[in-house]
Amino acid sequence: TGVSGSGKSFLANYILLNHLKEKNNQLSIIDVGNSYKKLVTIFGGDYLEVKLSEEFAINPMELTPGELKPSNRKIKSLLAFLDIVFCDEGQSTISKLDRNLLEKALLDTYERIQGRSPRLSDLKETLEKSDEPSLKNYAKMLFSWTGDRPYGILLDRNSTISFKSNVVAFDLYGLSTYKDLQSALILILTDAILDKVENAHGKKLIVVDEGWSLIRGSA
Repeated sequence: TGVSGSGKSFLANYILLNHLKEKNNQLSIIDVGNSYKKLVTIFGGDYLEVKLSEEFAINPMELTPGELKPSNRKIKSLLAFLDIVFCDEGQSTISKLDRNLLEKALLDTYERIQGRSPRLSDLKETLEKSDEPSLKNYAKMLFSWTGDRPYGILLDRNSTISFKSNVVAFDLYGLSTYKDLQSALILILTDAILDKVENAHGKKLIVVDEGWSLIRGSA
């Protein structure tokens, strides 16, 4: 921690430079700004300035290749994402009952959709068909996060963002005016990065810079 200009990113770059000296080591960065662009470029990595455009899409419900059903971690990550989508200002989490109902709805959606990874619009359809009034309300709240709406273009399509490079950075500065979307993206990207590095060889580092600005709520 430290005030702006005190050398936090400089120190982080120095540590990461030494990390990347070893062959096959992996590095994934989530940042707001361009503190690591030069480092990533030097090592031939992918530097993605994520913004609301048809160029970018990442499906938060996407399964890893060969996976037939979501892991427990995937479900918990999606529930944390839905906390951000459904909670009103000042509210940190949804109720325990609704979390259980949403968990079942997620599992039902994965079971219903075969041959491809489901998308948020598929979850929305599951919620709309529920007999639970709260789930029907949540379906309405997914409207702006699905379809051809700006958030939907980013999150309700098959992923175009690649995680194949050993060195990859995601710059979320272009989403600075959409704090709820920024907070959601850090969860989605972290989950996707964990899927990538879980069985990879070599040492791995995940860096979240300016993370305080991406955390929603007071807790």
